[in-house]
Amino acid sequence: MVVNHNLKGKKEAYFSNLAALEALITENKGKLKEELPLSQGLSMEDLEAYFIKLNHLDETQLSPEELNQAKQKISEGKRLKYQYHHLLQTKPYSFVAKLMGHSPI
Repeated sequence: MVVNHNLKGKKEAYFSNLAALEALITENKGKLKEELPLSQGLSMEDLEAYFIKLNHLDETQLSPEELNQAKQKISEGKRLKYQYHHLLQTKPYSFVAKLMGHSPI
């Protein structure tokens, strides 16, 4: 039970982080020159590429704090994804993950 709860927690934290990044984009849509196609299957890699592109554009009117906040969310998302996948590969977690139907993000 504890293993299943830990896996669920990591996965929920990852997706809430992803939602926070999407919210940051939608809040600042008017300030952004480069349009991001918001679709249902948007991944952390897509968002990271988008913010890297924004960082290189001079027309971006996002404040340095907002860009820094996005960088922190991206790095936190990467860390959470790594930790989740690492848990899926370790012995007691992998057994429970298979039983409970957990899959890689």
